[in-house]
Amino acid sequence: MRAIALLLLFFAVGCSSASHRWTALDVARQTVLLTELEVDRRQTIHAQQQGFTEIGMFGTTDGHPTHGEINRYFASYAVIHTAVAAALPSRWTKNDFWWFPSPRALWQMIAIGDEYAAIRINWKLGIKP
Repeated sequence: MRAIALLLLFFAVGCSSASHRWTALDVARQTVLLTELEVDRRQTIHAQQQGFTEIGMFGTTDGHPTHGEINRYFASYAVIHTAVAAALPSRWTKNDFWWFPSPRALWQMIAIGDEYAAIRINWKLGIKP
């Protein structure tokens, strides 16, 4: 898994062009996402220690991932998401969609929203970071 993540990262960096340069907003969004991932990781470890069952993640059949599996999952998520974001353009190549977020921004905003929902659900269950 790490090898795949590293390959994706190198591919993304190698594909960088003028339309792939990171704007200040791109960096801010990715920072928000990486912060959310860390909060979610801590919540997941806390949930594991409290005996919660994790549904369908980490490839475990019993629903109780190990500390290492949790760390690997979130590290892989962070690397792969950042690599894909780097490969996506920070602006549209044509002015057809000037009013719509760029592919990179859209990718980042969807992930931010998804992580926010996970953190909020965990918080409501009493799982604090």
